[in-house]
Amino acid sequence: MGQAISEVMVFRTNVMTCHDAYVALVALHARLYNGEQATIDLEDCDKVLRVETYQSTRSDIISALGRAGYQCIELEDVIPVPTPGF
Repeated sequence: MGQAISEVMVFRTNVMTCHDAYVALVALHARLYNGEQATIDLEDCDKVLRVETYQSTRSDIISALGRAGYQCIELEDVIPVPTPGF
């Protein structure tokens, strides 16, 4: 049984194909701790990488993808402001 997930990090990537996603995820999973998970959404325009982690850091993730030949930039939380009348 792994540790409880304490953080979800989301990144925009330059991963474009299923093969790219496979290569990137293999490299990333080799670096992640037991129980941490990562996915890449190729249908999203930002090719979003989502990482559920309890110990890995942002720099760990960016480095692992960089060593595999890919780039990622963390997406910040954006909370929509309600517009009156909607």
